[in-house]
Amino acid sequence: MNELAERCFQSFDESKGYLTLADLKCAIAALLGFTPSKYEIRQWFASLSATETDQNVYLEEFVAVMVSKLSRRDNEDEIKCMFCALDFQGVGYITFPNLKKAFEEIGSDISPQVIYDIFREVDRDKDGRINYYEFYTIMTSAS
Repeated sequence: MNELAERCFQSFDESKGYLTLADLKCAIAALLGFTPSKYEIRQWFASLSATETDQNVYLEEFVAVMVSKLSRRDNEDEIKCMFCALDFQGVGYITFPNLKKAFEEIGSDISPQVIYDIFREVDRDKDGRINYYEFYTIMTSAS
């Protein structure tokens, strides 16, 4: 990921050795695959800039922050894949029978009561199903 971030930086710095605010917006869009809002750009720019007088982003700073964002994005993609695998019908939520079936398919010896207890804990709004937000929350709280 370091190499990818470095190549992205180099393609937008135009041999200046740094990125301006406009360069940063383009580089982030190219690297992360979406155009960030002006607010996001200003936040990232402020967190990257070393001093108030030097309004440029340098390679080391850019790579450090972008590698972190790329690895976090990879984790989010994995969580989305896990959620979709448990959402057998593709309806946007996981039911207790879905969760129980998943445990059975992997050959787990966990009792249905324990699976139900897990389900109830993850189902924060107690609507009888686990939505993506609830799933994401439980998956990221363990890390």
